[in-house]
Amino acid sequence: MEALAKRAQAAHDLKSLGMPVPTTAPFTIQTRQAPSPTPSPSTPPRSPSTGSASAPSCPQCGSSMQRRTARKGYRAGKQFWGCTRYPTCRGTRN
Repeated sequence: MEALAKRAQAAHDLKSLGMPVPTTAPFTIQTRQAPSPTPSPSTPPRSPSTGSASAPSCPQCGSSMQRRTARKGYRAGKQFWGCTRYPTCRGTRN
């Protein structure tokens, strides 16, 4: 409200000095509501670390395993199950 009072005072001052008062175009404020994210029923959620429904347990420590890809050796590029506690536990499955 204070801004409107200052604007009116400025317009009055300009008129008293004989200067033209600039006209202001009316403005409106528009608000938008972001669309709510809805999961598409055709694509089920997928776990990024595993390709199967359930991960096996580690043969050495019993914790869960995750799908990994070998980077070195004769199996480079091939996937295997590796313990999630690596490097503490080095349990693997093919």
